[in-house]
Amino acid sequence: MGYVLSLQPGSTFLRESSGGSFGCISQYGVCVGMTRDFFHTLPVTLTYILSFLILKLTTRRMNFQDLLRRPAGHYYRLVLRCVDGDPDTINRRLKMLVEGGFVNYFGIEAFGVGSNRLFEVASFAAQGYFRQAMGALLQCVAECDGVHHDYYIKYLNADPSTVLGVSQLWADAAKHMRSQKWLVDLLRSVAKYHEDGEKEEHLRILWDSLPIRDRIQGSAAEFVWNAMASQRLLSKGLDVVEGDVVRVPIPDSHFAVDSYSSYQYKLVTAEDTRLDIYAITDVVLPVRTAMML
Repeated sequence: MGYVLSLQPGSTFLRESSGGSFGCISQYGVCVGMTRDFFHTLPVTLTYILSFLILKLTTRRMNFQDLLRRPAGHYYRLVLRCVDGDPDTINRRLKMLVEGGFVNYFGIEAFGVGSNRLFEVASFAAQGYFRQAMGALLQCVAECDGVHHDYYIKYLNADPSTVLGVSQLWADAAKHMRSQKWLVDLLRSVAKYHEDGEKEEHLRILWDSLPIRDRIQGSAAEFVWNAMASQRLLSKGLDVVEGDVVRVPIPDSHFAVDSYSSYQYKLVTAEDTRLDIYAITDVVLPVRTAMML
């Protein structure tokens, strides 16, 4: 399936998180990225029928490197998000995917648990819940970088009388650890928020001045876009239906300045579907934007 996408660099965090685990199901089989030993505990002889997009897994594969290689050709992958625990946990996730899978079109091999929280951060902020947004962002920082985890736990469990001191210690530690400037500034602003009486307006200003705000919103919008793409395939399959948008070459477009100007886009009509003019590879989906939140 084709798609039109302008993915901004750095808009998705792909850092492995402390204690986090990853997983995906592909047409090549089951691949859960915990430890190598854990691979061998998976019931890979079972058949998981998620949708017709995924080939059935009916044989044991001992060469796990084959499961980890880069995608080639027409490749579809379902992603187990926030996977953690024992094989029983994996089985429960598989059952959930059977009932409503999540198709990944971005070529992302693995998600850390922290990366998924960016959707919550942007969603809270879009609704004006800046306290919850900042809390989710701090949790994302702790999950993505283990050196901040202990400070986050202390901050989370601090009494009202000690929260200012704990937040200041965290900000000082971030500076000494040479964390990224935006993170040091964020933690200093959080300490200032507690020092000035915890005014909600302070958090709104903090969110508006956050250098990675656009990246967070972009990542959240991509999550929504991905869900749209997933629903499109799971509900309509590989059939081109009325209402789809297709990309078609412009006649005599060999003089076009770039590849984008050599195509045009049109809405599929009932007559188009009757004549079977287009294939699924012609279908595109809307480009993700922050407005999708």
